[in-house]
Amino acid sequence: MSPPRAATGSSVRQPDGTGRWTTWVDVDVDESDFDRLGADFEAAGATAYLISQPVLVDFATAWMAANRLPKESPSKEPLAR
Repeated sequence: MSPPRAATGSSVRQPDGTGRWTTWVDVDVDESDFDRLGADFEAAGATAYLISQPVLVDFATAWMAANRLPKESPSKEPLAR
């Protein structure tokens, strides 16, 4: 299972110095559940806050895939590329 994804965008600077808005689909950025994620990590057996970053990232990736629900897309139109 992969984490929820959402459309996102940014102005990308062009070689001539102008900007062009570009959109793409990426992992949905949402830190609102980090407190719950941390509490669940501790409940899963964490005994200290000094942990291996790859272990925490792997745990968080799996946790988000299992606990986050996909958000409804505001539009069903294709994304600009």
